[in-house]
Amino acid sequence: MKRIIVIASICIVIIGALSGCASLTNPGILDGYTDCEENLDSDGFQDYTDYCKYYYGDSKTWVQFEQSSLYEPVGERIDLVKGYFENMEDWMDTQERSDEFDFDPACITAGDYVYIDSEYPENGPNQYSNYDVYLFDVEEHVLYFVHNNI
Repeated sequence: MKRIIVIASICIVIIGALSGCASLTNPGILDGYTDCEENLDSDGFQDYTDYCKYYYGDSKTWVQFEQSSLYEPVGERIDLVKGYFENMEDWMDTQERSDEFDFDPACITAGDYVYIDSEYPENGPNQYSNYDVYLFDVEEHVLYFVHNNI
């Protein structure tokens, strides 16, 4: 009986993680979004690219990004952040998925919040090899998430 309960609990957790917009284990996607658009690489097993948008309805949402230990203001790193999104656009074009990518780099401002989780150092030779970038647009209240591990 105990084994059945454990198996049922594991199934519930897995179904819950797969059915929502964001994974329960993704620390960069903060609570409170009201809707999302996920463009996940359906062909990916080990190497894949993802582009997602999470919509936060409350105009005060930026406060939770400001208070998060993961996020920091973009500040003078606009070109750095823009580089990740331009790299993602190139990969989406290469994979013939450009219709799924609608990010406009012109929306990045110094007052936005960013969290970059990269295997390689910023501005290094492998900078775009394996990364997760989360950009919260304070004007539109949208969290943009790009993932690439190709």
